[in-house]
Amino acid sequence: MVQKQLYDIALDFGVKLNNAQLDKFKLYYHILSDWNNKINLTSIEGEEAIYFKHFWDSLNIFRARSLDFFKKKSFLDVGTGGGFPGLPLGIVFPQNKITLLESRGKKVDFLNSLLKNLELPNVSVVKGRAEDLARTDTFREKFDVVFSRALASLPISLELTLPFCRIGGTTIFYKGKSVTKEVTKLFKTIDLLGGSINQLVELEGNESLPQRIFVIIDKCKQTPEKFPRRSGIPQKRPLID
Repeated sequence: MVQKQLYDIALDFGVKLNNAQLDKFKLYYHILSDWNNKINLTSIEGEEAIYFKHFWDSLNIFRARSLDFFKKKSFLDVGTGGGFPGLPLGIVFPQNKITLLESRGKKVDFLNSLLKNLELPNVSVVKGRAEDLARTDTFREKFDVVFSRALASLPISLELTLPFCRIGGTTIFYKGKSVTKEVTKLFKTIDLLGGSINQLVELEGNESLPQRIFVIIDKCKQTPEKFPRRSGIPQKRPLID
């Protein structure tokens, strides 16, 4: 039943999932549930809840940006945790190169095990802190689209994600309704980090999903070399106008 619902919902978003993709979501659910008994991956439990609040929510971005916008682009999911939204997007886009960034070792172990079982060669996992990896030539300003779903508050997330996004690329934040007021205090910060607000897309919630607001930021110029600041500083002293 939930797979049929996911198929129908994705189709409404412009995504036609085939049987192999639906099977991957099913396997994803079972492996996530099994690992969640050993390590804390998500507080959400039950097949329907995980399908709706993780899988469906990850694909919700297609209500804000068309499917064609994301095709043939490289993705980075910063602070991916249980793999959201990067892994569901990896199932939808088998031709896209997708990198999942996670700092916690046990979650990295889960993600590597999951990828082995899902057979998604287009998706890779990197262990490390955003503050460190964003300063390397391998990762700095290398990605077309950078995602953040449950990383931190917006001021912190901005500093930890925008340095990864290439000029001309896009950074997308999955946020709740409180973010609208937050954004009004961050125009100078966004500009400082090389970004410009493209759009805030508000999606109404329902009995299965909370209200979701996507903060979509275009990368217009290079992020100054001093950002992100060293590990722990963005959390202690967030950049706020």
